[in-house]
Amino acid sequence: MRSVFNIKAHGCGDTCLDVDPRACQGCSYVPGDVRNLPFENKQFGVAYNSHVLEHMATLEDCTAAWSELHRVAEVVLTCVPSKSSIMAWLAPEHHLWVREVALDQIEVTERQTGRVATLDALPI
Repeated sequence: MRSVFNIKAHGCGDTCLDVDPRACQGCSYVPGDVRNLPFENKQFGVAYNSHVLEHMATLEDCTAAWSELHRVAEVVLTCVPSKSSIMAWLAPEHHLWVREVALDQIEVTERQTGRVATLDALPI
């Protein structure tokens, strides 16, 4: 839908990391994988990830991404679809349900298996 209306996927910030370079047009783009970020420990004050974690294939992938985000930033802001969203239920590429349970803590549920894990931000 974004491509039809030529709407950017997200803002630039200091650095834009995405698996698709088209999502970062006009930004300082860094190719990468959220599970293995190419940045130094605490290189950023804030890391914002929008509609990323629900696309991780497994709890283990989400755990790696969550840990990496907290490794590279002092504060992590996360945006994920609500489990009550009809559109989220219809998206086959959404493998996980993610919800915030406390500051720097999320609960992740695998849609296929029902496995659940609570992830905390671990200090570096």
